[in-house]
Amino acid sequence: MKLTATTYLERINEIEDMVNEGKLPAQMGILAASLTNHRPDPNPEPDSEKLSSADIRDRLALVCDLTLNEIAEVMTALGYRVYVDPISGAEWAVRENAG
Repeated sequence: MKLTATTYLERINEIEDMVNEGKLPAQMGILAASLTNHRPDPNPEPDSEKLSSADIRDRLALVCDLTLNEIAEVMTALGYRVYVDPISGAEWAVRENAG
């Protein structure tokens, strides 16, 4: 997925617009909207918040069915990076929006 918006919230809006235009499945818009209060963590520490794709899928399981590939596509488009923890494995580095 190629986004043209430059700010984080504009990218979320762009994904939602693509859903409304029928270019992406609804669940990808739901995922993007659910990340409004989070931001990619460019410099994650070992004790920083991280979520696996399965964690994200499980959090949204009551409202939609997401595949791991759909999660990866949205997370990557929004600028999230994968952090590989030696114990937990690959996870997305996230942080709460400071305001």
